[in-house]
Amino acid sequence: MAFTNKSLASLLILTIWAIHALCRPLNEEYVLKRHEEWMAQHGRVYNDALEKERRYKVFKSNLEYIENFNKGMNRGYKLAINKFGDLSNDEFRKMYTGYNRQTSKVMSTSEAATTSFEYGNLTAVPTSMDWRKHAVVTPVKDQASCGK
Repeated sequence: MAFTNKSLASLLILTIWAIHALCRPLNEEYVLKRHEEWMAQHGRVYNDALEKERRYKVFKSNLEYIENFNKGMNRGYKLAINKFGDLSNDEFRKMYTGYNRQTSKVMSTSEAATTSFEYGNLTAVPTSMDWRKHAVVTPVKDQASCGK
């Protein structure tokens, strides 16, 4: 089947329209309603209007990402808004993963070469280790803001 210029142009216009429809910003009223519902569901209260506005913008950005992701290619799973909906990626990393970017000093190559490794003798290492037998592994749990 041969495509004509007219059919190719129609296909191109349809594709552009579909991409635009999938990636368009969400309706502001819809997002405001979702944010208020989300705040009530998760008991979220902000200190002042400025913080609420800043958190709303992050929530909106996260919601748009989720909606666009779910409308895209089928990846076998879908995303949903959760209790972390008003946190940016950096805030989430800092609060829940122990991420602490150190920008004060980067070790030079010569410094790295002179630094010794604490465990120098690695010849007596077993080929495998079942950490369950040593009571080191625990069930998965939500640690919230552990250590903060």
